[in-house]
Amino acid sequence: MRELLTGLNSKELSPMFMIGLQHESAEIRDISLQVLGRAVDMDAASGLLGMLDLLEPEVRSKAQEIIDRAGLPAAYQNMLSEGNPSLRMDAIRMLGRLGGDRYMPVLDSLTDDLDPQVRRELAAVLGKIESSRVVEPLLKLVGDRNEAVQEAALDALVKFDDPRVKMVLLKNLNSLREGVRLKVLRSLEARAERGSEVKTRGDTSGIAAEISRDIGDADPDVRMRAVKMIELIGSSAPEVTEELLNLALSDSDARVRAAVVRVVGAMGNRRLLRNLVGVLNDPDERVRADAVEAISRAGERWAADLFLPLLRDLDNRVRANAALALWRLGHPEIMKPLIEMLTDKDEWMRSSAVWALGEMSSQKALNAIERILEVDKSESVRENAKRAIEKIKGGGGS
Repeated sequence: MRELLTGLNSKELSPMFMIGLQHESAEIRDISLQVLGRAVDMDAASGLLGMLDLLEPEVRSKAQEIIDRAGLPAAYQNMLSEGNPSLRMDAIRMLGRLGGDRYMPVLDSLTDDLDPQVRRELAAVLGKIESSRVVEPLLKLVGDRNEAVQEAALDALVKFDDPRVKMVLLKNLNSLREGVRLKVLRSLEARAERGSEVKTRGDTSGIAAEISRDIGDADPDVRMRAVKMIELIGSSAPEVTEELLNLALSDSDARVRAAVVRVVGAMGNRRLLRNLVGVLNDPDERVRADAVEAISRAGERWAADLFLPLLRDLDNRVRANAALALWRLGHPEIMKPLIEMLTDKDEWMRSSAVWALGEMSSQKALNAIERILEVDKSESVRENAKRAIEKIKGGGGS
């Protein structure tokens, strides 16, 4: 059968053998490659190029060899010198599909192409190539005189975990369109969640200047974005620390104050946390609750005296956070205020007490939650009680 198939007119039947490249049988895929390899003409090579993304890795590499022998890459490289920008863009796309990192020298030279549409297409294609070799030309395109090219390059750089890239992304964050800006922020946040180093190295004065300017902006959304940038660069720009703390204490928007408190808590700097003491009296309950969580991370006895008055706070989350923080500090008799919360007429207060008890993972806490599960009339409280019991019995408490 192999002899029969390989003896057929490969040029006339090349479409059939291209389909054979995707066959589940390894033998048929191998025969198809042999037949197409004998064809070695531009038509067969062009057809293979259109299928590359659909092929298995080992088949794809052999198909690329056939394309190379047909001279297709050379033809596309010649197209890069065409006067028609559309032809140059077609050539860029095709070389990218052929495994663009193999053609980086010629693609790199196109960062100086006279047509901005060609440079923009180059940035988009480079962003699809899985190779760190594309970072250098993309960084060059970030400095392009055309805004569309700059944005395409920044968009392409998002996936590369490189200190230079992070610095460039942060410096250009505010100049991006909203969609690209959100994409960049999500990428940087994902790196932080993975534990990847997001703090920038080198000169951060440019970023610090932008943050300082935006912290004083009249638009609270701009100030929120400044806080987000501080969160992403961490302590790499210490020159903005005092401004950050002043913002936490004095910003007119509670969302901004709460965001700043959370960032300071995440930094874990004990000096900064001590400076947040005044925020415990903030008029907004979200800010007070976040401040308790942030300050409690210091884990020092001095914080206990700050939390005791908050056990009578009117907000359920503030009260529960204060109780849990005191329990973690080893404060005696902390169960009493939580038991009182379990009998409160407000179901949110009772739910928060159940949550805090679930975090404690003690037998006393478990007994109290099991009682509330039996008697509480609120379905929401009972559901929270079930989750808290499962957490304690599963050993998932604090």
